[in-house]
Amino acid sequence: RRYVITSLVQIGTHAEIVVPPILKLLESDPRWKKMGAIQALGSFGTDAATSLPNLLNLLTDKDPNDRLFAAEAVRSVGGQSTASQTLPVLLKTLTDKNPEIRLSAAKAVRSVGGRSTDPQTLPVLLHLVRTSKNATLLNALIALEEFGPDAGKAFPTLAELSKTVDASTLEQVASALAKIAPDRVRQEILPPMFADLRGDDKRERAQTI
Repeated sequence: RRYVITSLVQIGTHAEIVVPPILKLLESDPRWKKMGAIQALGSFGTDAATSLPNLLNLLTDKDPNDRLFAAEAVRSVGGQSTASQTLPVLLKTLTDKNPEIRLSAAKAVRSVGGRSTDPQTLPVLLHLVRTSKNATLLNALIALEEFGPDAGKAFPTLAELSKTVDASTLEQVASALAKIAPDRVRQEILPPMFADLRGDDKRERAQTI
C-alpha cells in the first residue's frame, strides 16, 4: 500500500482525491503505514493543506519517528498563509528532546514564517536565544540564520552573544550573523577583535567569525 501511495503522488494524482484516505492511515497501528502516510502528505506540499491539523498533532506524538516525519511534512505542507496556525506549534517543537526533530522544526519555521510575516516569530526565537542553552539555543540560531537579512533585528542580540559563548556555539552564532548582516559583521564585530589579538581566545573568536 505504501508503494501505491507513492506512485499516486509521483504521477500527479489530485490531492483532494488521495489525501482523505491517506489521513485514515495516520491512525494505523503498523508504524510503516503511518510513516508512509506522513511522507506522502508532505510530498503533496501545500496541496495537502487540509492535513495540516493532523500533522501538527503528530508533533507531540510519543513516537519520535512520527514527530520527525511530521516536522518534515509540515515544512512542505504549511505555507506562509498558515503561519498563525503553524508557528506556535513549531516554536514549541524547537525544545523537543530529539535533536533531529529540533533541526527539522527550525527549518520549518523559516519555510512557514516566510519573511517574518508573523510578528511572534522573531521575538520567540530571540527569547530562546537569550534564555536557552545547548541544543535548544543552537536550533534557535539555525532558525534565525534561515531568515537571513529578514532577521536584522536579531543582530544586536547575536553580537552580544558572540562575546560570551563557547567555541562550538560561537560557530553557529557566526554563521547566523554572516547570513543576517555580513556588512555589519565586517564593520562592527571584526575590527574590535582584530584590534587586540594578544589572547588565544580572542584570536580564535576572530577566526571563527
